[in-house]
Amino acid sequence: DSIRSETVGAPLDLHTSLGRGPYYFASMSGLVRLRLPADSRCTVDLHSPRGRFVSRLPVTSRAQMNEALLADIQGGGVSLRMNSLSGGLVLEPA
Repeated sequence: DSIRSETVGAPLDLHTSLGRGPYYFASMSGLVRLRLPADSRCTVDLHSPRGRFVSRLPVTSRAQMNEALLADIQGGGVSLRMNSLSGGLVLEPA
């Protein structure tokens, strides 16, 4: 029902459906790519000075302040948190 993953520089590519969560990822510089069912609902909480966030699922709200980004995907839901120095988070439909 939940995932906790940490990487230094290697990318992480994960195909999963979302359980109850929460999901936590930490990365120094590696890209985290999540391939999710197209109807997935989640809330992304990304903290990164240089990382980027890309969602190919519908983003219904997005707020950014300094190094923090909060985004609801399809109305929000399961918590997806990521802390990174320069790694990014990509959400894609599976």
